[in-house]
Amino acid sequence: MVVPTPLNLPTTLHVLSGGALQERMRDLTAFAFSSEVCPLSRHPAWLNVFRDGFGQTPVMLETRAGNRTTGMLPLTFVRS
Repeated sequence: MVVPTPLNLPTTLHVLSGGALQERMRDLTAFAFSSEVCPLSRHPAWLNVFRDGFGQTPVMLETRAGNRTTGMLPLTFVRS
């Protein structure tokens, strides 16, 4: 999920996991619901299911322009 960014603001990429991911969860959830109805599969807290239920390692890639989230990509490292 990505939104356009103002050209005058630099975009930074943040790799979030563990506590850092949990600290950003509120803002990521707000971003997910900002433009449309958010399917469960796009809700950032869905990563907790993989962590708590399956013991997998969740990671979120987040882009920000200033303090504003402009994109996110939830990922999970799956061991099979």
